[in-house]
Amino acid sequence: MADWYADFPSPIPEIIAASSISDVIRTDLFDFPPIPRWHVGRGVVIGDAAHAMTPNLGQGGAQAIEDAMVLAEELSRTDAIAQALGRFERIRMPRVKWVANTAGRLGRLAHVQNPLARTLRDFALRWTPERVNRKQLDRLCRLDHGQ
Repeated sequence: MADWYADFPSPIPEIIAASSISDVIRTDLFDFPPIPRWHVGRGVVIGDAAHAMTPNLGQGGAQAIEDAMVLAEELSRTDAIAQALGRFERIRMPRVKWVANTAGRLGRLAHVQNPLARTLRDFALRWTPERVNRKQLDRLCRLDHGQ
């Protein structure tokens, strides 16, 4: 690790040099296919319980917060809980599917092993027009909560 991160800015190399191998914790990443329903009766799951995703966009917690906000909005609109939970699912599922799929694609792209594929990836990323990157970022940051 010291060789891999030697050119990183301080304090990264110093932290690695001061760390013992016994201090390093490796945790593999796992996600699961989307579940078809996030509620049954009056019970509902949100966040990772409903839609685990890889951390490549840093959106796991953000999506859970969005879930909570939309769920609260829908519950405040009606006394019919089943209707509110159904609407919550219809609003959130398309967005979460897009975010999770995008995160997964980015993760696969980031971990390409083939040297030619890595070169092509790096070239494509370097030459992607700013407007394309901005469009993706705008979509990620826009909250559509069904209003």
